[in-house]
Amino acid sequence: MTTHTIGIILNGATGRIGSTQHLHNALAPICAEGGLVHGDDRIMPKVMLVGRDQEKLAALAQQYNVAAWSTDLDAAIENPDYPIVFDA
Repeated sequence: MTTHTIGIILNGATGRIGSTQHLHNALAPICAEGGLVHGDDRIMPKVMLVGRDQEKLAALAQQYNVAAWSTDLDAAIENPDYPIVFDA
């Protein structure tokens, strides 16, 4: 089985919908389970949290073991390791 890592920017990560619905209830469990199986492959999300509040982002990143976070959406979008942008 080959694992394919897909970078996903979660903009608005500190808001209720971003943090609860999309991070807590979807992306974090998928990462914790080792990704999604698709045929003979596995797809593993690599999440970057983006928002306006640096302290909240750092706390969320620590809580969910997310290595990348930023308050600079433009710089995040320019990062080729994160081709998917989800705006919560």
